[in-house]
Amino acid sequence: MASPPVLSEVLSFLSLLLSPSASSSAAESYLFNTLLQSPPLLTSTLLPVLSSAAALSSAAAPLHLQQLALVILRGALSLDYPVPVPYASFYLSLPANLQSELVELLLSHLSSPPALSSPAADSLAALAEPLLADAPTLPRALESLPPRFLGELSDRIRSPDPSPALRALEPLLPPLLDHISHPPPPSSPAAAAALSSLLSSLLPRPPPPPSLLLPFSRAHAAFLRCCPSPLLDHAAPLLPSLLSSLSTQLSLSSRSLPNAAAPTLELAIDLFCAEPAPPALAEHLPASLPALLPLLLSSCLPPPSPAPGHGPSRRLCFELLLSLLEGHRGAVLAAPLPGGAGIAPLLCVLCLAFLREPDPEAAAAGKENLARALLVLPAGAILPPLWSLIAEHLSSSSPPSPPAALRALEATLPHHDPSLSPPPSDLLSAVLPLLSPGSPLLLPALSALAAMCEHLSPGLQAEHHSRVLPPLLSLAGVPSPAAQAAAADALASFLAFCPPPLLPPYLPPILGRLSSLLSSPSLPVLLAATAALSAALSSSPPSTPSLAAAYPPLSAALQRLLASTDAAPSRALLRGKLVEAASLLLPALPPSHPDRVPGALALLRETTAAPLGALKADDPSRHYVIKAWLRLAAAVPVEAFLPFLGSIVGELGRCCEIEVDGYGGEGGGWEDEDGEVGDEGGGEYTYDAASSHPLSTALLEEQAAAVHAVLLLAERFQHHLHPHAASLAPPLLGLARSPHSEIRGYAAAALAELCRAVARGEQLRGNPQGEGTRQILAAALRLFAGRCLEEEDGEVLGCLLQAMKFSVLYAAFDYSQLPPGDLSPALPPASPASPPTPASPPLLTGEQVNALLDVGVQIVRESLQRQRVLAAEASLEPQDPAAYREEEDGEELDIQFVAADFMGAAVLRCFGEDAARCDAFVNKLLPDFFHLCEGEGERRKLGVYMLDDVLEHVACRGLFQKRVEEDFVEKLLPVLVLGLRGAADHEIAQACAHGIDVAARAGRIEGGAGGEVGAAVGRVLMEFLDFAEGKNGFEESRRSAESAMKALEVGYI
Repeated sequence: MASPPVLSEVLSFLSLLLSPSASSSAAESYLFNTLLQSPPLLTSTLLPVLSSAAALSSAAAPLHLQQLALVILRGALSLDYPVPVPYASFYLSLPANLQSELVELLLSHLSSPPALSSPAADSLAALAEPLLADAPTLPRALESLPPRFLGELSDRIRSPDPSPALRALEPLLPPLLDHISHPPPPSSPAAAAALSSLLSSLLPRPPPPPSLLLPFSRAHAAFLRCCPSPLLDHAAPLLPSLLSSLSTQLSLSSRSLPNAAAPTLELAIDLFCAEPAPPALAEHLPASLPALLPLLLSSCLPPPSPAPGHGPSRRLCFELLLSLLEGHRGAVLAAPLPGGAGIAPLLCVLCLAFLREPDPEAAAAGKENLARALLVLPAGAILPPLWSLIAEHLSSSSPPSPPAALRALEATLPHHDPSLSPPPSDLLSAVLPLLSPGSPLLLPALSALAAMCEHLSPGLQAEHHSRVLPPLLSLAGVPSPAAQAAAADALASFLAFCPPPLLPPYLPPILGRLSSLLSSPSLPVLLAATAALSAALSSSPPSTPSLAAAYPPLSAALQRLLASTDAAPSRALLRGKLVEAASLLLPALPPSHPDRVPGALALLRETTAAPLGALKADDPSRHYVIKAWLRLAAAVPVEAFLPFLGSIVGELGRCCEIEVDGYGGEGGGWEDEDGEVGDEGGGEYTYDAASSHPLSTALLEEQAAAVHAVLLLAERFQHHLHPHAASLAPPLLGLARSPHSEIRGYAAAALAELCRAVARGEQLRGNPQGEGTRQILAAALRLFAGRCLEEEDGEVLGCLLQAMKFSVLYAAFDYSQLPPGDLSPALPPASPASPPTPASPPLLTGEQVNALLDVGVQIVRESLQRQRVLAAEASLEPQDPAAYREEEDGEELDIQFVAADFMGAAVLRCFGEDAARCDAFVNKLLPDFFHLCEGEGERRKLGVYMLDDVLEHVACRGLFQKRVEEDFVEKLLPVLVLGLRGAADHEIAQACAHGIDVAARAGRIEGGAGGEVGAAVGRVLMEFLDFAEGKNGFEESRRSAESAMKALEVGYI
């Protein structure tokens, strides 16, 4: 090993590092070469700088050089430097004599000035933490520490200045306490005594002076956060000590030191927000709450004469109070408060106190904390007292109470639940007087009224329309553009949620006022007016006479604005809203109105003249144009819309393929230095749950609108979409894998409709079930089958299964049964007695059918397994096992019903005459559904439904094999008879009666009425007919039972 430099050389080097004129490359090169040598060399080089002997030598080390030496050692011990090292632990690489000398010097520097004691404490923590973490047991952990390490820390914590020792101990508590939670205990009596002494030193007696409160609070919080069960008794005094320190610091904060309590408050917030809650808190917090809650409540209120700088501590007190509620709600609600007051009214007072403050930051914090309080406490507990306070403040004449009350009202309205917390009758009465043109509170009052119209609907509209609409219409005519825009916004909220029968008397003045607002030069006024016009048109009854009378001026105003509004980004939203209003105005006219169809065609020409791709990807008008196309498609005859269909479908296909990645595209997503994704234009982003990748919300919404439009156009125009199927199929297949669940569901349904478009189009061209039908059906089913096994969203899984079902039904349907112009969205139901004739050759190959059936069976079995897991978990729930799993159980049943419907109604139609394949399917699935038939309620219903499908699509074709015959006689028929005999549920009765009817007409009931089985079935049918006589809901099951009786040739009594 190389010899260490002499002390004078080291001091010169350290001085060079600190010199502003030093050559950085030379200093870095020296440091790099030094650290590349062995740890003993580095340690033996720096220790003389730190030793007491160095201070007595002629080359005494100045304080700042000793500080730098400690910083270098701290970096070496924590490996916090950019040099690769060949050893696992710096400390363990040292010889024993250097280890001992290093620890002694670091411990001695805990008594040095803060400039040296802080890096020394950090170095001790960096030295000991890996030793504790890597040890397998507590005895081994204590043995790995340097001798007298714990004893020295204990002594120094009891010294007049314990701060450095507490700083060294704080990061060591988690690994140390983790070992204590796992036996065996220390084998050495000395080690056990040292550990006990260390833990007891954390509770100083007498209490420390104010200057030492924070170091002890940090150690107490670290101990409480990871305190193991064996030490819960030891933790008992630490929580009161922490809270006592907090109380002392809050007292200082209110007097001379504005934010003395802020660090301890932050510690407490982190502690009480820890998940899961530390056992020490659950054990000891309830006893401390009676003293803590009044302290926090009083500290949240502003002092009579607040001094500058007190705001942060008050906000932290409020945050700590809410953190306690969020993490320990039961204990907080059970804690007694002075005067017997409840926590909810006091929180209301605190929120309003913050909202009243002129400081915008404090008011914003009050609004945020109010939202948190509403999430923690039941809305029915906090809203009534809060709204009573708000009504009282709104009636107050002393500002700034009314603005604060209006802010609070607007923040709480989204949490309103009419069934739990009806609004007080005087709330609207307190807001309406503020709606005077000269009032300084006019704009916030209109904003609050807009929120009331949305969140208290439709009751507010139904009961108070005569009180709300006149002042809004009056204010929309004042000279102030800001007041006009705010009044039009509130009017839009009122109209959007207004029951249609209430509007006709008010439409003439509403449309007249909006028509005049559309001539305003103010962009906010135009935006609000078009939104209000769209709301009025959406909520009006169809073909209202006043709409036809107001059409000329409104149409002229909209056309003028559309012609003068360019595609500039600042006007894009206005252009979109104008298109929306125009597309709502035309369909609202009576069908016989002479301008309805010409106006719609003119708007179609205008909106299709330029491709959507010419606009920016995040241009909001694109979304409005897509919605407008759908309204116009429904407003004009099919033949009139067909010339536009090709261009519109092409645009929709391109919208389905837009890039929604938040990192790219024209939207300009960007990533800041903290890794957060934002948008310079104010765009919003969501995140892909699978990849945590940012996705543009606006572009996702446009994609959803586009694929939904494809779905609705395919339903309306059916075979007219056949020429465009080849261009639409690829984007739809891609969107079936979208991270957005709604888009996945729409894409699946649209693919099924595309199968119908191709199948019907090919039939009309004389090529039924041609190659195009088979190709698109195979591609769709292949995608659906794969997605069904991956899909985690129950609703989307149901959409996929429904799409699989209808894809097959649409492709197999004989459209020659329909009149040429029939474009009804639903297929005519097939007669149960005569299933559709299978295609020849079969529409699906044997491999395709088997693969689809395997998917259906796997989905059902996985769903049944999830139900069994839910039942096992519910059995452990002490309160209400049924309620614990009710919602999840219902979702699983829905999945099973849809899967059964898909397999029974769709796939079984494609078997052709392949009896072996049919038999394999029935044998594969029957055990599961027989098991369901033995259950109760919905489970029995599901089993019977599926077995009915087997009977309907298989038994009638004479495809039963021997085992199926035996299963039917031994298992299925008794299930159907039993279900009919105890027919309290009319749906189960219908399923059972229908199954017996199908079997009887197929000759599957042995011996007919003359045989033993047939006679027994006949008696049950007659008993059921007597039972169901005149009962609502049983009409269809009676018809099935009568049909079965006729098939069995049973005489009526």
